[in-house]
Amino acid sequence: MVVVNHIVFLYDSIQGVRRKYLYSSYGRSVEKHMENAANKIRVILADDVPLLRKSLIAVLGQDENIHVLGAAANGRELIRLCEKERPDVAVIDIQMPVMNGIEAAKWLKAHMPDVRILILTTFNDTKYIKELLALGIDGYILKSGDDMPFISAVKSVYMGVNTLAPAVLQKLSAMIAQDGQKPEEEEKSGIRVLTDLEKQVAELICQQYYNKDIASALGLGYGYVRNIVSSIYRKLNVTERDLIREYLSETRE
Repeated sequence: MVVVNHIVFLYDSIQGVRRKYLYSSYGRSVEKHMENAANKIRVILADDVPLLRKSLIAVLGQDENIHVLGAAANGRELIRLCEKERPDVAVIDIQMPVMNGIEAAKWLKAHMPDVRILILTTFNDTKYIKELLALGIDGYILKSGDDMPFISAVKSVYMGVNTLAPAVLQKLSAMIAQDGQKPEEEEKSGIRVLTDLEKQVAELICQQYYNKDIASALGLGYGYVRNIVSSIYRKLNVTERDLIREYLSETRE
């Protein structure tokens, strides 16, 4: 269970934003805070993996204080559902087709600021953490992490507690300690050299291949391909597939 035995406050100057981030470790249960809640927490999920969507719905369905209103396969579907259902919390993956989680979070913050946003992702990447926290999201936890229970995180952001997985908090602390400094060459270009395998994957992305198609073409596991794509995003300093195509086109000229 989350919250309030130990609290760490971090002051972040990322992208000019001065915001107090709070991470609460395990201690007193959030259940006591829910006792007086008149209604259930209304949640909408967004993830492009059907099996994972079903699993998340099943997990949240175990808690009597949470009601899942619906699930989306991409950011655009999420926005439509949010406009229709007006949820309390939106749980959003980052990498999705049609519209990614970052763009969806931007839209929600601009048009439906009362919706709490919890990022649930495999990406513990400095760039994503920096960009999403600057947007003002309410929580960022990892799919692979056992140290931040999913249900507790949903309840925490609903109650206004900015909730970060310990691994994300560690990354955030390192960013603040470095004070935004980067090696001069990377600061100028934002580009690092891709490995041969990353170049192959990038070329397939340019040919409109999705991750499952790339996995099939190269004989690789789907999860492994997702990790490679994440590495390409990080090295090229981009967040969208179209930007990978633009970068490769420019380097060929």
